[in-house]
Amino acid sequence: MKARHTISENKWERDVEDNASFLLGNKLGDYAWFADGPESRYQGWFVSFSYGLKEEMYKIIEDIRPANRSSVSEIDNHFSKVQRKGDSFKESFSIPENKHCLIYELKEKRRIELVLDMRNSYGDDYSEYEIKESDGRLLVKAETENETFFLAITGYDNFEKISERFVRYYNLDKKRNSPPFEKAVYKALILEGKKLLFSAFKNKEKAEMPLNDDLHLKNLEKNKNEPVDFVAAKTGLENLIVDEKERIFAGFPWFFQFWKRDEAISLGGLNVINKQKAKDVFRSLLENKNNDFERTDSADGVGWVFKRAFLFLNEFSDKEEKKLATQLRRCVDFNSDEVLKTTEPKGTWMDSISREGARIEMQALWLNMYKLGKIIDSEKKADYRKMEEDLKKKVYNVFWDGYVLADGYLPGENRVDKTIRPNLFLAYYIYPELLSDQEWKNCFRRALHELWLDWGGIATISKEDSRFNSTHTGENSQSYHQGDSWFFINNFAAICMNRLDEGKFSYEINKILEASRENLLWKGAIGHHSELSSAKSLEAEGAISQAWSFSTYLEAMYEIFKIKNYSWS
Repeated sequence: MKARHTISENKWERDVEDNASFLLGNKLGDYAWFADGPESRYQGWFVSFSYGLKEEMYKIIEDIRPANRSSVSEIDNHFSKVQRKGDSFKESFSIPENKHCLIYELKEKRRIELVLDMRNSYGDDYSEYEIKESDGRLLVKAETENETFFLAITGYDNFEKISERFVRYYNLDKKRNSPPFEKAVYKALILEGKKLLFSAFKNKEKAEMPLNDDLHLKNLEKNKNEPVDFVAAKTGLENLIVDEKERIFAGFPWFFQFWKRDEAISLGGLNVINKQKAKDVFRSLLENKNNDFERTDSADGVGWVFKRAFLFLNEFSDKEEKKLATQLRRCVDFNSDEVLKTTEPKGTWMDSISREGARIEMQALWLNMYKLGKIIDSEKKADYRKMEEDLKKKVYNVFWDGYVLADGYLPGENRVDKTIRPNLFLAYYIYPELLSDQEWKNCFRRALHELWLDWGGIATISKEDSRFNSTHTGENSQSYHQGDSWFFINNFAAICMNRLDEGKFSYEINKILEASRENLLWKGAIGHHSELSSAKSLEAEGAISQAWSFSTYLEAMYEIFKIKNYSWS
């Protein structure tokens, strides 16, 4: 299959794997992910409906295609729309930024097969369908045991009801060990037309209202002089921002949640492309509507929020700085005798393994919090300074042996965990003052000896460790943090090595960015940076579009190549 990225008159093209897919998103949290044919129950067109602070994702369309079409031989990503063609057809897909809509267009009028699977994204429910025509539109009512929602269709000349269920087998889900591997879906209609508009609703009254033409698509004309990988990463990250909430989804297609850690990490790259939007999201993360800011979805989420406070430190008003100081005080126990900070099993970002106790990146986050407290809280400045000094000294003495920066310490066993993992790069990124530059160089070199992957990645555990897995095991999480290479870690590592000594680590820096660029442009869903890759070879695995992968790539592009621009938003 031939793949192409197009921005204005600029084109980048190459041959890719035949199962290449594309993914489009908008500012509402919707996405459309299509391959030549459905390979996962998470492929199709999905819409995100808001319920207060919560977002729920619903699948609407399983597949849409010209009847009896040939295989896709070419895919052209314009970022705001995607065109595909084969021997007998040419089609395009687009999602407006401001409506729960999908626009499907052909070069010429054809009979179009529409297959539906209307349900909650995580659900296995089978909807009962009712299809009626009224006022020049088709209205599909889908009803499960617990809820009802609607699909309106316009733009057709004629239609034929098919109303047949059949079983779809999903090869990708089988490969990912993600059951169920098959599901009954609903071949609803044959539509005759050239350009169809699909609109999804939770409310019947809204579904029956006339549709207007106020559909906004991204305009990339002013981005035509930017590198294509920069535009791809920027577009991917912005498509994960839900504007109404000023929050960031962790990733598509199944991480459509707001997680403080993932969002805070993603502010680094968002700040490169849109500083105001980054600050708006930061404010949302700092909000305390439920009076529970310090209680979060992960042990490190709050620490990362405070790390990102340094992005805006010179721009806070007195009121904002006071609020930040108040929230920081809420998280700090000034009377604790425990210097090292411990977490419960599965409390860190490596949440598929226990990794309890005092962990190196958690110590770095607390050191950063104390450093921040010294700057913004004059009343507690002396307390923060002493706590920072005590923790820094303790971590240095317990974790650092002159060659290896330990991954953790288990106080109950009085045991240092010297497993070689890439969390030392997070520690450097968060709090580089922990070691001297020369100590960090020795630390990096020692770790890279066991973690480095020839294709330009970093494993999540030493290749010499008996727990190492070279191949991604999907929803069986055996490889997740025991071998798989995460792109946000790889990109962070490139940033860290560049900051520390760009000459000494130039080979690793360039190799990492080459691998990330390859994954972003030509692997999986083209134009999207996936969550991770198997250790043995560069692949697009895990979530196909991950916020912190995009963000850390943008951050690396800015720091290493000084590429920066602002959002078209």
